[in-house]
Amino acid sequence: MGEIAVAKYTYDAYLALEKEENIKYEFHDGMITAMAGGTPAHSQISASVSRHLGNQLDEKGCIVYSSDLKVRVESTNRTYYPDVSVVCEKPQTSLKDGNAITNPV
Repeated sequence: MGEIAVAKYTYDAYLALEKEENIKYEFHDGMITAMAGGTPAHSQISASVSRHLGNQLDEKGCIVYSSDLKVRVESTNRTYYPDVSVVCEKPQTSLKDGNAITNPV
């Protein structure tokens, strides 16, 4: 049997797709995946985790972000939209993507 060819995309193509379609996509080293909607239970858990983290970390100067924040992991060439992200210092953005942070904790 022959191999199945899978198209790999550049990060620039990924950014253009997100801008053009106004949909959240994740980028996994050349593969692009559309983000699916969540369930009511998932949404409730995510909101609860955000609230509890915010209550605990507010005095430490940390910021809790929602799933709207893009997180870029340069070393693995991946970009995610985690349910919750925490940054405890000045947010740093990717050189390739000014809307993606690179220093969550």
